[in-house]
Amino acid sequence: MSQPDLSRRVDRTESDLTAIADTVVDIKETADAHTTTLAEHGRELGEIRQEQERQAVTLADIQQTLTAIVNRLDQR
Repeated sequence: MSQPDLSRRVDRTESDLTAIADTVVDIKETADAHTTTLAEHGRELGEIRQEQERQAVTLADIQQTLTAIVNRLDQR
């Protein structure tokens, strides 16, 4: 194999390796961004669940109050 052919092959291989490395870096950055987004969504979901629990307690209190009112009205 002549020197120019070998040089072209090496250049092509280097170019391919650079493209692969760039792609791997892009994939890693995308995966990291998705991991961050997933963590944020998990945190937000936790906050939503806490709010739902608070609202469930409030609803239970309202139901007890309504039951007491209905019982008083029934006694009249």
